[in-house]
Amino acid sequence: MPDALAQVVADVQARLLILSYNDESWVGLDRLVELCRVRGHVEVLAFPSDRYVGARIGIHNPAGQKVGTVGRLRNVEYLLVVGERAEVRRLVAPWATQRVPPAGGIGEAVGAS
Repeated sequence: MPDALAQVVADVQARLLILSYNDESWVGLDRLVELCRVRGHVEVLAFPSDRYVGARIGIHNPAGQKVGTVGRLRNVEYLLVVGERAEVRRLVAPWATQRVPPAGGIGEAVGAS
């Protein structure tokens, strides 16, 4: 999966790339940033959101009997915005409070060009 995604990211013909992913994916955020860096400057925005409805109701069998427990109810949806530094920064500026700071392993990758 990471190799196929890396190929798509590298091959897409666009001035700007916006990749949407979440924190339940098979590919971690650090790796996603690394994959996107080949295209230019990377900024990451994070938006908490509710998980799919099955997380709430999928604990019952077809007869309606409770057979499980409610798990995690929230995800973090990531938008990786990639391209020329000035354009990327201009596009993410309205969502500055959602920006993932360069920390926790992503370090320089988020600000790299």
